[in-house]
Parts: sequence; structure tokens; C-alpha cells
Amino acid sequence: MIEPLRTEVDGITTFWVDTGRPTLAAQLIIRTGAADERLPESGWTHLLEHVTLHGTSRPGPLDVNGSVGLLTTSFTAHGPIEAVTQHLAEVTRRLGEPVDSDLDRERQVLAAEARLRGGPVERALAQRYGARGPGTVSYGELGLAAASSLSLSALATRAFTAGNAVLVLDGPPPPELVLHLPDGPHLPVPQARPVETNLPAMYVEESGLVASGVVPRSSAAMIFAELARESLTDLLRHDKAAAYAPWTVYERVDTEHAVVVAGSDVAPGLLPTLANTAISWSRGRHYDTAGVQAQVERLVQTMTDPYATAGHAAAAAHAWLLDREERTTEELLSQVRDVSDFDVAVVADTWCRSLLLGIPGDTTWNDQMRRSAPRLQAPRRGRVHRHRNWPAVRGRLVVTNDGVVQTQARRGALAHAFEPGSLELVGYADDGRRYLVDAEGWPLVLDPRAWARGDAAVRAVDAATPPHVRVPLPRDESTPWRRASPWLRWTHRLRGRVRLTWPMAGRIAVALALLSPLSLLFVVPLDEFPPGSLPALPWLAVAAFGVLVSSAFEPD
Repeated sequence: MIEPLRTEVDGITTFWVDTGRPTLAAQLIIRTGAADERLPESGWTHLLEHVTLHGTSRPGPLDVNGSVGLLTTSFTAHGPIEAVTQHLAEVTRRLGEPVDSDLDRERQVLAAEARLRGGPVERALAQRYGARGPGTVSYGELGLAAASSLSLSALATRAFTAGNAVLVLDGPPPPELVLHLPDGPHLPVPQARPVETNLPAMYVEESGLVASGVVPRSSAAMIFAELARESLTDLLRHDKAAAYAPWTVYERVDTEHAVVVAGSDVAPGLLPTLANTAISWSRGRHYDTAGVQAQVERLVQTMTDPYATAGHAAAAAHAWLLDREERTTEELLSQVRDVSDFDVAVVADTWCRSLLLGIPGDTTWNDQMRRSAPRLQAPRRGRVHRHRNWPAVRGRLVVTNDGVVQTQARRGALAHAFEPGSLELVGYADDGRRYLVDAEGWPLVLDPRAWARGDAAVRAVDAATPPHVRVPLPRDESTPWRRASPWLRWTHRLRGRVRLTWPMAGRIAVALALLSPLSLLFVVPLDEFPPGSLPALPWLAVAAFGVLVSSAFEPD
């Protein structure tokens, strides 16, 4: 078996194997990724990767690409040796130069790319980690509009250095290869800190079934992920014929932990029983000794395939870059061969205890587990802003003197507070809207047009917001907010929802009793009414109307 060789090229640690191919495949990996970005800076690394590649020349049949993951950024190239050598030199030189590209054009490209990205894995990470670390990938690179040539150059100087990079080659390093990254330290991997710790819990995920849990990084965890996919396929596709393509993802989130996400499309007919089915599956045993052994043999076969030798160099490079450990292929193979069903059982138990379960909103739910929700507290005193579509919308906005924004479902309810010091991002839109995201990832769109005295609420938020969390938002092309008509506001809660309850029936009876004297107007001449009684009749009608309205608009 070919072991990767380690050398150094212009200060960059390099791992390579000699595959004997006439071409050269190269991968330059930098230890920085989306999880290193704060939410106001999200997308900066991706934008730097784009502007770096956009200006490079591509001689001959050269394939190049770039990508940004949670923990790393990669530049890849494959083609003639001379072309790959030239490309690596150009990429590293551009990373060390001031950024002078047309950023607006690349922002538009990334905006188009963003429309194709985002999915259940990203949302599962945000549910667990909020708006920090791995969770930032779910928010659509909100920091792009705030990026500048100066900020991207500072990012390149800080992270894109020789000490924070590795190079992977599937052939000997060419003698003429020159890399231009400046000297710099290795950046440690940030620890992934969950904000959702009261587990297991569920949340609404409209794409289908999504179950995720945290596991220790290990060969046993990777085998567990594959076994989970197989068992989910057996359950939903083969047994219940209610799904087409179950899947799993093993996502490394820091040096010690990974998140295993399992999911599937689900047929509508499964929704009445999906919750119980998913919970039973997550707690069940997805494997046996034979199944574990089969996965071990499959992984060993992949690792010992002669055509997989370039992968050994990449594995060694990632181990060195992320963990500062140098592992041989034989050591990795030994770890895989030693995996037992007991090791997988330990991983499965850890995964189940940290379970986050996403299911569609139409799923029948009987509170089988806690539902993930914002932390609520008693409301503080402040200026109350009523929604302009009241009473159809009973929500309230309360803004304190120190800029704490509190949202209530209705008067008297507990409030979700957005503290200025705990905000990860406040987005500023041209039309006056503010987009607030707290550390736990819960968002609030504050549209001044939707709230009574909304402009005052926005001014209070602006005055209390720390400057480092403010970012401009791209122009929103959606239909602007409009106030509903009075008829819709006052009848919204009646249309299709009239239910006769005992409190409502009692109020209707009181209203009819108040209206009964009015019926005398049709059978008794006016001159026969007792003196002074006629002026009281309109007040009886007003009282009856008030009772009917209060019965129709009871709180949820």
C-alpha cells in the first residue's frame, strides 16, 4: 500500500502520492471556513474565494474549482502539470495582493448561487447551534453587502497564510512550483457550542423527515451514519413504501465532534403516523454484528483500492490541518478494522440522546417530546406597539427604554426578548425594515409599517444596536407590506373558524337578553312605553353588540 509522503513547498506542508498519471491533481486547503465567520461577516470567505478564482488564467485543458466548507476553504485544479503549477502560483499570489475585483458582480453571482443552496442539513445545524459557528450556514450569507476590498484583504492576511494551509498532490511536487502565501500562524478550529441543549426536541421541517445528533468523530460514527441510512431506507421505502430516497450526512463541526443528519422525503399518507414512526426508529437498533462487519469490509475495500491512493494524501492533509496529527494509512485502516458493534452502539446512544427531530407541520403531533421554541420570560415595562392589523393579529411589540425588543403572542403572554447585547445581526433595509437575529438563531423582521408608532420602535432599536452587528440588506423585491382592510381585520378570526363554545354560547344568550326589549318596538306603540325608557334602548343595543364582538374575538 502506498503511504502519502510529506514535504514542504515554500513553507506550506505538502502531502503527495505518486499515482503515475501524466497529469497532476492539486488541492490547496486553508483552515478557515463558514463556521469561523460571525453572522455580519458571513459570506466573506466565499466572496474572497470567488474573486481570487475569477481573475486567474486557465491555459489549456485545465479544470479548476473552489469551495468553502464549515472548517476549510479549498482550491482545486487538475490538468497538465505545467498548467496546474502556473494556476497554483497565480492563486497564491492573488491571495497575497490587495483585492481589486468587481465585488458587486461577484455578489450577484453568489446571490444566484444562494438560491440553489440551503436545505435540511443547514437548517438542522441552525436549530442546534443558532446563529454562531456551524449554524451560520443557514442564514444565506447576510454579510455579503458589508464586504469591502479592505475587509477581504484583511481576511486573506489573517487566514490565507502558509502556516494555515496544506497542499495535496497526486504526483511529485514539480520543481518549478512556487507558492506565494505569506507566513502566518495556524488557526485553531473553533469549538461548536450548541444553543439547543434541552434534548431531544422537535421542530418543523417542511422538506420531510430530518433527524440529527452529535457524535464523537470516529470511524464507528462514520459507519453508524451509513447503517442509519440503510435502516431508514428499509423502513420508509421498502416496508412502508412512503419514501424514495432516504439519506445521511456526516458533517464534522469541530476537532472532536461531528453531526450525523439522517433524512428522507415522506409521502403525505405517512404524516398521521410519522412522528411515532420516526421516534421509534431513532431509538431502535439500526444494525447487527453482520451489518457492522459488512460496513467495515466495505470501508476497508475502499481504502485499499489502488485507485484511492490520492485520497490517502487528502486524508493525511486534513488530519494535519485540523487536528495537527500525522496518521499513516495503516493506522487509519487499523482503526476501521477494530470497529465493533459495541462501538457503534455507543455512538448510536450518544446520537439519540442529542436528537433533534424535524417533521412537516402537517404531521400529527401529540407532544411526544419537547418542541424547540424561543426562551420566554415575563414581559418588562416598555412602550407597547400594537399590530396595525389588530384584531386579526393579536401580537404585541414592547420596546424598553434600553432598546430591548420583546414580542408577545397576545396581551398577558410571556415574551421573547431580543437583548441588544445578545444580537448576532441587525440588518438594515432601504424601506426601513430591520432584521434582528439573536444568538440562539431566532429572527425578527421589524417592519415599521406593520406596527403602530413603528418608526419609534425602529429608532429605539437603532440607538441600542452595537455597530459591529449592523449590516445593510440587499434590496427586497417582494411585495411591500400592506395593511388589511377593516372588514378583513375584523372578520379574519371568524371566517371558517366559527365554533360554538360554552363561553361563547353564554355571551350570545346575554346579548339576546339585552336585545329582547328592542323587539317591543315592533308590537307596542311608542306612546305606551313607560316614561323615560326609550332613551335606554339604544344603549341596550350597544351593549349587546359589545358582548357579541367579545365572544367572536376570544384570545387564542
